[in-house]
Amino acid sequence: LEFGRVLFRSVNYVHSNGIIHGDITPDNIMFESKRPEPDFIIKLTGFRYAKGLEDIQISDLNEESFSYHAPEVLLQGKC
Repeated sequence: LEFGRVLFRSVNYVHSNGIIHGDITPDNIMFESKRPEPDFIIKLTGFRYAKGLEDIQISDLNEESFSYHAPEVLLQGKC
């Protein structure tokens, strides 16, 4: 549960700076543990598909990580 909160805060930070990551997959999440537990840091990597919020288009979705997109994103404009 705490991992999810920290990940959400990381994504929120990126979004609050006007950036959409574009490829959040398990391969692009680094987990760093510190002593004493349960302190940890999450680092997002793989920003090659990142775009500004104003610049994002459904056609910009990374096809390599297509299965990680929320259904409402995939159905955008089709409902």
